[in-house]
Amino acid sequence: MRRIHLVVAALLTLAPMTGFIQAQAQSTGFAPRPAESGAQAFAVGAATASQFAIAASQQVLKRSVDRKVKKLAEGIIADYQAGLSYILETAAASNIRVPEALDADHQARLDRLAAAGPGEIDALYQAEVGRVHEAAIALFTGYIRSGDNLRFRLIAARALPTLKDHYANVQLLAQR
Repeated sequence: MRRIHLVVAALLTLAPMTGFIQAQAQSTGFAPRPAESGAQAFAVGAATASQFAIAASQQVLKRSVDRKVKKLAEGIIADYQAGLSYILETAAASNIRVPEALDADHQARLDRLAAAGPGEIDALYQAEVGRVHEAAIALFTGYIRSGDNLRFRLIAARALPTLKDHYANVQLLAQR
């Protein structure tokens, strides 16, 4: 359960980034919208990343035959579902609206994963969740340093090790 809260905390700090951190987010598709800032932008970025990671992992869990890939997907689903509920609770308590569905870019990525053949789904999944984790790690690290909300900064600091752990597992699978 603590691991789940760490992931949520990390995701909560995605949005209020400036400079390099926002550039990283934009390059990976998890950037806040230009009209959003601070906690609102973080909540939107965190929710989008969580929703995508969950949906992509559910796809691969249904279709992959590789038990190591399935085990990774199960862990990501568990951690991110708990994290997403925490993001939503925190956003609601702060009167912040977050998206209920994926944006068009992330839905297109998910659709590509759903259409992938048996021989390509594992590699595509690993690439996509790798991108999600790279962006989250960069954003969380930046938010820990310069975020404008102490609660989110603390959450990011707690979640960062879990994000790094997931990312390391994705990299290990990709090297096989």
